[in-house]
Amino acid sequence: MALYERPCPSCGVIISQMQSPVWNAKGFRCPKCGMLLRSSLGDLRLSWIMTLTISAAICLRVGVSGLKAIYLLLALAVPLSFLVHALLGLFISRPFELISKE
Repeated sequence: MALYERPCPSCGVIISQMQSPVWNAKGFRCPKCGMLLRSSLGDLRLSWIMTLTISAAICLRVGVSGLKAIYLLLALAVPLSFLVHALLGLFISRPFELISKE
């Protein structure tokens, strides 16, 4: 199974990357069982932990502390989160999760 071919958690059919939409915040239907699915949000937590850790390390390395460190950490976290999330997407495939059991 390829990295971006993921199984439906309900029926187990393999859903290819071409069958799952890029923007699926509202979800999409499984082609076999019709259950409403979306990509799991679990790696967002991991990417934010990594982002804040990298931002804090940069603040420590530069030697900024106090209120300036908090401002710098928040300013770095936003653009860095996009980079970390994109890099994680190259190596980790998020599983599908059920939105509802309609």
